[in-house]
Order: sequence, then structure tokens, then C-alpha cells
Amino acid sequence: TINTSDAQSTGLKIINVIASFENYTTQSNFLIYLTILERKTDLNGQSELVYLNPKVWVQDAHNFIFTYSDANTLEILGDLTIATYIWQELNESGGIIPGRDGSGTLIQGEDKTYTLDFNTEHQQVGFYYLYVTLQKENYETKSALINLEIVLREFKVEISVENLVGNQVNVIHGDSASFEINLQDITRGNIPLENATVTLSIGGSEYNFTETSPGIYSLTFETEVIEAFFAPNLLSGIIRVQLVNFTSQEIRIVINVQMEELFPGMPVFYFILITAAIVG
Repeated sequence: TINTSDAQSTGLKIINVIASFENYTTQSNFLIYLTILERKTDLNGQSELVYLNPKVWVQDAHNFIFTYSDANTLEILGDLTIATYIWQELNESGGIIPGRDGSGTLIQGEDKTYTLDFNTEHQQVGFYYLYVTLQKENYETKSALINLEIVLREFKVEISVENLVGNQVNVIHGDSASFEINLQDITRGNIPLENATVTLSIGGSEYNFTETSPGIYSLTFETEVIEAFFAPNLLSGIIRVQLVNFTSQEIRIVINVQMEELFPGMPVFYFILITAAIVG
């Protein structure tokens, strides 16, 4: 019986067997060619290439954990000979961006798992390719391929304004339309979204909202200078919300400036026409 665990390395081994017995001739040069193979391994429970395709919000920290184990005994292996990765940033077409590449080392934990910390919280929005290699002497090499996308954060918009029907606000000439917009960061548990730039573009002018409290933005749109004496005036506008590291949003809005009324239901212009007709 040959105990192959005594071999210190893999590869071809030649064993020379010599047999002898008292009063008998000695037999030598009986050669045994024995190939010691690398021990089979798994990475995160998989025998093939590990493929990951995560999306991570910009400024979020996200680590990648790997478990390199003996496929036969299931023992988790530590103190690896190689535990490294290389990375490249890609453009939207999948091409390599020159100068945006590098390499790093995975860190072994107390439980012998290995952590890849790519510092995602400091990486810019974009596409990244990472190739991981793990290997221990006399064990099979294992690899992982990570296609990482760091994406812009997203937010929710709630608009509050009196007499809003669909996307149209109805307001009598001379009155004002008071807009209040509530912004919430849906990537951080709907916390108020502060320091955003919120504007209303309408009638060839741009108006800035003011943040009156965390995540709450207000604007009062005056109608006194809007021409609506002879007929209602429909103004089409766009509310834009922008903030660094977030997607931008555009909300289309229509402000229907109705004719000024002498009393509810009676526009001043119509009253003048009726009066003129009676007098005349």
C-alpha cells in the first residue's frame, strides 16, 4: 500500500520497488509511474466558474464573499497561495476604458472565507469587470467573474397643489398656485431627499423651488401678470428635479389660468359684455 498523502506536491512520481528475501535473488528496477493530481475544489459551492452580475447603488458599500473548499471533504480552505483580483472599467459598449484598471488582494476572515472589497462606495457610476483567482498549493485553482454595474440612485416625487386634476392645475387669474413637492430617497428607506434642485419652466421663464424643510420644496406661482382677461390661458410647463448621484426626473404640468371672475361663475369680461348689451 502506498500512502499518496506523503507526496509533498502534485505531478508525475516514479516509485522504484526493490524486493529481496534471504537466500533469494533481489529484484530491483521495478518502476511504478504515479501521477499525483491536484485536489478538486469548489468556490461558493460551485465546481465551475462563479459568475456574478450585481447592481449596486452609487455610494453604497458592497463586498463580495468567497468560500474556497475541498470538494471531497467540504473543508473550507484558508491560508491560500493566491487570493487576488484584477479589474477594468468598461464603457457602455463593453470596451475597456484606458487607464481605468488595477488589481488587489482578497482578505481572509476568521472563518477562512475571503472578502473582496472593491470600495464600491468610492467608485463612480459605470460598468466594471472583475476577475478573481483563488488557489492553494496542491489544490485546484478556482475563479470568479464579476460584472458589476454601479447605478444612479432613485427617488420618489409627490406633488401637492390645490385644484390639481391629472397633470392640470386650475387657478383663477389673480390668484396664486402654491406647489409643494415631497422628495424621498427610495434607495435609503424613503428618507427625505435634501439639497435637490427643483425648478419649474413655464411660459418662457424658470422658477426655483425653495426647500422649506428636509425633502419638502415649495413654490408659489403668481398669475397676476398672465393674460387671461378675454379667454383662459393654458400654460404648459415642466418641473425638473436634479441631484448629483441621482437620476433626474421631469414632470409635465399644465396651469390653466382661468378668466378673472367678478363672482364665482361670472368672468369679468362676460359681465362687461352682458352689461354693454343691456345698456346699448
